[in-house]
Amino acid sequence: MFRSLIGLGLFLFLTAPTWANDSSVSFVAGEPRLQSEAQVEMRSEDLVFSYRPEQTLPAGSLCPSWIEPIQGLCHLPAHWVAELRYRFRNLGPARKLLIGLPFDMPFEPPECEAYSDINGPNACQPIQNFGTWREGQRVPVEVRPTQREGEIPFNRVYLSPIEFAAGQELELRHQYLTYLRTGIGGSRFSYLLRTGSNWAGPIGKVKIAFQLPPDTGPCALSNLPFQRQGDWLKIDLQNWKPDRDLQISFASRERSLMGTDIPLWGDSAEEVCASAEKLRDSEKKALAQAVRRLYGDPQLIAQAPHGSAWEFCQNAEYLSPYREQGIVLPFLASPFYPQNLPPQLLGCLKKLES
Repeated sequence: MFRSLIGLGLFLFLTAPTWANDSSVSFVAGEPRLQSEAQVEMRSEDLVFSYRPEQTLPAGSLCPSWIEPIQGLCHLPAHWVAELRYRFRNLGPARKLLIGLPFDMPFEPPECEAYSDINGPNACQPIQNFGTWREGQRVPVEVRPTQREGEIPFNRVYLSPIEFAAGQELELRHQYLTYLRTGIGGSRFSYLLRTGSNWAGPIGKVKIAFQLPPDTGPCALSNLPFQRQGDWLKIDLQNWKPDRDLQISFASRERSLMGTDIPLWGDSAEEVCASAEKLRDSEKKALAQAVRRLYGDPQLIAQAPHGSAWEFCQNAEYLSPYREQGIVLPFLASPFYPQNLPPQLLGCLKKLES
């Protein structure tokens, strides 16, 4: 019934930038480099990534440089608005720091001049709507490319000079549009958290909220302890010295069906059901009920509240490595059920249940 795709190497995806925490920056031989700052602590960081669906815009200033307009229209893929808030405290005398937000952009020059078929900007293109605010006041930002070096790779940094009075506590905020990797393996969002380890001591409070696309289903997780609240994955850490970078992986219900006898390949119930109809009657009904739970049938989920969605989620390459880590992925009731069932899948389920 369930044929896992683990190990088949299906890594067809669109590349996207990797984003990062604030860090103090210095220059070595003219190149920006991350540096430790023992006299300034990061008291808290609050990272919110809010989902925005794909849009069609008139070609012009609102169209990113990495998108080629078609017939005067700019087709912007689904993306996220990143709202990052950091609270710092100066432990020593007055100082002026160069604080940078590093990014690891795909396709460095000269390759980035030839490639534009990626989900988001590359190393030759600007990040959309980037801005930095100090205590609510917008501050100048300098963009500097650099060569990847060291344990934390980055090839671009957005720099702002920030002044601290003696003992001062202040908030720094960034905002921009962000994208992610997506493909057969599912979708993955990455964010460099280790850059936050350069400040004095651990980070007092870390809050991360990532909004999933609407009605994503149960196949969503993070490599950090998380809670699922509706369409949001939320992470809450205390006194944390970043020792890893954030990864959030998720897969649509359609992608998680790929390793089963009922993959959504085909436009008709007959095509979708071709493999499943060869099963024994008991297997057909069990598969149909499992798929209905995957799509959020509240009655079936209530009948088996401890059921695990891993039988489906493990078929997404980005999620499969977490299968043996004890992460619980229960089925989730959907307010959109049964309208969220694709017509050919609904027809197939009825055939299996008849």
